[in-house]
Parts: sequence; structure tokens; C-alpha cells
Amino acid sequence: MNKKRMLATLLALIIGIIAIMPANALSAEKQPAVTDYEAVFNSDFYANMYPDVKAAYGTDYAKLLYHFITCGMSEGRQGNEDFNVYVYMERYPDLKKKYKNDLKSYYVHYMLSGKKEGRSGRLDGKAPSNKATTPVPTSPSKLAGGKNMDFTKIAAYDFSNKMFSGAEFANYDLTMVNCFTTWCGYCVREMPGIQQLYASLPSNVNIVAICFDASDNPQGLNKIVNNNGLTFTVLRGNSYQNIPFNVSTLVSGWPTTFFVNSKGQIVDSMVGAPRNPVAGYKSAMNNCLKAMGKKTIK
Repeated sequence: MNKKRMLATLLALIIGIIAIMPANALSAEKQPAVTDYEAVFNSDFYANMYPDVKAAYGTDYAKLLYHFITCGMSEGRQGNEDFNVYVYMERYPDLKKKYKNDLKSYYVHYMLSGKKEGRSGRLDGKAPSNKATTPVPTSPSKLAGGKNMDFTKIAAYDFSNKMFSGAEFANYDLTMVNCFTTWCGYCVREMPGIQQLYASLPSNVNIVAICFDASDNPQGLNKIVNNNGLTFTVLRGNSYQNIPFNVSTLVSGWPTTFFVNSKGQIVDSMVGAPRNPVAGYKSAMNNCLKAMGKKTIK
């Protein structure tokens, strides 16, 4: 299929999509053209960012774009490296006041006017890279000890509602990333031990936790953090929408803990809570640090 015919097909596809949208779906903005979506969508990036989408649509550009328009934008999925809807929403109070939680409208605003205005949807605040997108590998085939997931792509808000940048991993030789939910009894019971371990860590090691049902149970998360006096970073996972891996395939049980190096790569992982969180996680950390030739924890 030549380029003109492909664009014509996509245009017809998008017109059909818009026709079935609610009247307020685009928040009174004009309708984007096919080429406008290039500002927020790259098919290779999108397919590799979300294994569930890739499993369903492969590398079919039209089907991937259709999913992005009909589902992905409203779910807050990231379509390329240059635009993260949660970053864009929090960075510009005027837009947040106007669009509130209508995620799709932020994409449309950026496509039609935000990019021209010099606004940025990148986590680092920089202008669009204008470079070929490097897909984020997310295959679940190399979970334990694998280096296939890039934690530097995380764009999430912490318990204090501050943006957490994945660039933080570069500040530590090793970061323990504890993935939990408020309804997981084992997760909650180990929190005092994780806090105790965190308080004793040297400067080259860090702990970050991600609560994956934070938006569903904010009061439960508040109780866990406050009752246990947690001082390490606790990220709000926003119902899995802004974490760069597919939870259903990569987290086989709660809690799941990843040990991540300074490049955002997984060194090791652990499923389940150790009987003694302090000793168990400390031992796992030291095994990783030894393997990397880094200073261990005393």
C-alpha cells in the first residue's frame, strides 16, 4: 500500500472513530488530522510499551493507531517518548483547570496547539527529540535477572503528589522497587520491616515502592504510609496506567520486588514477602551489589 493510500485509509478510519465519540470527547477542540497524531504516537513505541496491545495487533500501524485513539488516550497510555499525558496535565495548571480528568483532551490540545506553543509533555521538560523512537523492551520472558525493562521511563507521582523522575535511579548503585497493593496482607505486614531497612541503608542504595491500586483506594494507602511512618518514596501507580511494564504478565504475585541498577535495568527480582523483611531484602541487595562489584551493606 502506497503512502497516499495508507493515509487515506487512516483518515477514513479516524473520521469513523470521531463519528462515534461523545459530543464533548474532544473538549470543543477541532478534530485532529491523521498527521497530527505523529506528535503523540509512534506505532513501534506503542506496541513495545504495551505487550497486551502488541499481542492483539502486532505491528499493524492502522490497528495500533485505532486502539490508541479509541482506548489508549482515555486510559492515559503513552504513545511515544515525547508525550506523557500525566506530565502534561500536572505541568500546566491552566490546562488542568480546563480539562480536569478528561485525559483525551490533553492529547488533542498538545497535537493542535500545545506543541506549537512550545509546551512539553516530556518528563524531562525538553522539546520533542525529533529522533527515531527507540522502543521500550517489555518482553516478560527474562524477568528474573533480566535487563529488558527500562525503569528510567517511569513517570509517576509520589505520596506527597510530587513527580518522580526515573532519572533518580542514576543516583544509586541499586534501588529496591517494591510493588504492592493495599489489599495484599503480606505487602502491608512487611512495610515496618522495609522502613527499618531503609533507615539503615548507605547512600548508594535506595528503596522505592509502587502502590498499584493507589487511585482505587487512596485512603488505604494513606493509612499504610502514616501508620508505618514510611519515609521512603511511595509512588501512586494510577491503576497501572503510567508504569512502564505490563503488570499482568510481569508481576505474578504480590508483593513483587525488583532490584534495579543505576541504568534502570533489573539485576534481580523476588516474588512474595520474606519472613524477615530486613534480613531477606538486605541479603538480596548484597547479592546484587556483589555481582555488580559495588559496596555492600553492613
